[in-house]
Amino acid sequence: MNKYLIFTGVGDNDDQWLSWAEKESAVYDRAINFYGKDDKVLEQLESLNLNFITAEQGMIWSKFADNYEHFKDYEYVLIADSDLLIRPKEIEEAFDRASKNNWSACTFSRDGSDYGFFAPIFKSTGSGTRQSNFVEMCFMIIRQDLLKLLVEKWFELELEYSTAIDIMLSNVAHNNNMMPFHVIDDYTIYNPHPTAKNNDREIDTVTETDWHERQKKFVLHMIENPKDWPIGEYITVGDQTLKRESLDDFRKIYNVKPKKDNMNVYCITPVFDPNIEYLKQNIESVRNQTHKKVKHILVLDGPQAKSKINALYNLTDIEIIELSEPHRDYGDTPRYIGTVSAFQRGADAVFWLDDDNWLEPNHVEQMIDDLSSEKPIATCQRNICNLEGEVMGLCFETDAFKFVDTNCYMIHKDARRIANVWWEMESNMHIFGDKVLYSTIRKNNIRFRHYNTPTVNYRTNFNFHYEHFGQPIPEGAKDGVGVQYRQQQGAA
Repeated sequence: MNKYLIFTGVGDNDDQWLSWAEKESAVYDRAINFYGKDDKVLEQLESLNLNFITAEQGMIWSKFADNYEHFKDYEYVLIADSDLLIRPKEIEEAFDRASKNNWSACTFSRDGSDYGFFAPIFKSTGSGTRQSNFVEMCFMIIRQDLLKLLVEKWFELELEYSTAIDIMLSNVAHNNNMMPFHVIDDYTIYNPHPTAKNNDREIDTVTETDWHERQKKFVLHMIENPKDWPIGEYITVGDQTLKRESLDDFRKIYNVKPKKDNMNVYCITPVFDPNIEYLKQNIESVRNQTHKKVKHILVLDGPQAKSKINALYNLTDIEIIELSEPHRDYGDTPRYIGTVSAFQRGADAVFWLDDDNWLEPNHVEQMIDDLSSEKPIATCQRNICNLEGEVMGLCFETDAFKFVDTNCYMIHKDARRIANVWWEMESNMHIFGDKVLYSTIRKNNIRFRHYNTPTVNYRTNFNFHYEHFGQPIPEGAKDGVGVQYRQQQGAA
C-alpha cells in the first residue's frame, strides 16, 4: 500500500481514463468505481491490476464516501474526474509536495484552453503556487484529516448525491481552521469541452437527475443555515476573485422563501392609563403566538402607568421601559422609543399593539411570512370588537390603498426609519398618527403585503363603530378622531 490514492468513477466509454489509470505507480494506488453497464469495459478495468474496484451506480464522490473505510489510511487522496488529461509524473510530484508542506488540499492550474466556469480563474501563471479558498471538485487532492471531516459532513446532511462537494470542502476546511488551499501553477490539467467528452452527461442518466437537481438539497441547507456556509459566493485564487451565485440568487433559482422561524420579532405596547384586564389579555395574546421568537416591550408613558401595572403578576418575560413624564401624544413617543430600542438590539421586525387590543395566535406568523428587504412592510385587516371583547365585524375602514390602523403593521428592520414618523410629525397631528404613517409609506413607495385575514382584535370605544354594526353605544363612547380634532381646534 502506498501513501497516496487516486479515486475516480467511469462509465461505458473505455478511453476516458487512459491518461493515468492504465499504468501502475510506485507513489500512489488507484481505485475506480464503474457505474456503466458494458461488461467489456468492466473487464478492461479489472485487467489494470487496480488496488480497488467496485461496480456500483452512483457519482464519484458518493461512491468514494460509501467505501471510505477502504481509504481512511491514505495520507492524501486525489478525487478526480476520469476524463481529465493529467500527467502521472506530475500527480506523483504533487502528492509529495502536498505532504512536505502539509497542505490541507490542493489542485492543479488549467492551461487556459479548456472548459469550465472556473477555468479562467485557475489559468496557470506559469510556475509556483497560489493560495485559494476553493478547489474544483473535478480535481481535489485532500489530506486525510480534512477528508474524514468531509465524509462525516456528507453523511450528516444525508446527501444522496451532490455537485457541490467542492463548496462543502471549502466550508468544512474553513470551519475547522484548515485554510488556505493551494493551486500548483507548475502543473496543469485539461478538462475537455462537453462537445469533446466521451462521457457527456452519462452521470445524468445514472442518477436520473440534472445538475440543478443534484445540488438542490445541499443548497437548501446552505440557505437555511447561512452561518455554517460562509464560503461560496466569492472564490479567490491568489489575487483574483470570481463571483458566483449568492444565497439570494439560489432562493430565486429554486423559488425558496427564507425560513422565518429564527426571526426576532418585538411587540411594542404604549401604556398610559390601562384597564388592567384588557392589558392582561393583550399580554397573553402576545405570549401565545405560534411564532415563538416574540419579545414584548411595555413602554410606560409616565408614573401613573407604573402604579397601574403593579397590579399585574408574572411579568418576568416582559421588558418594561419607564418614561418619567407622560407625553400625551396618543402613544407615539412610547412607540418610537420602544421601536428604536428593539431595532438597536437586533430585532428583525417590530409591530405595535395598543394596551386594550389583542392578537390572534397566528398574527406574527402570518405577518412575517412574506416580509423581506424587498417587501419590508406587512399590513392586515382587523376585527372591530365591543368593550366586552365580542367581535362585531370586520373593519370597514381598512383599505390596503387608503387606510390601515397602527395596530395592523409589521415593520422589517430594513424599513425601520419609517418609525421616525412617530416623533417627527407636528404635535397636532398625533391624533391622526396612523394616517400620517400610512401616507409616509405611500409617498416613499415602500412595498408592502396586505393580508385580508383579520389577526388583530381592536376593542373600540368609538361611537360610529357601534352605529355601523347596529350595536348599542356604550356610555362614554368617543366621537371619531376627525370630530375630536375639530373640537380641539375649536377649543384652541
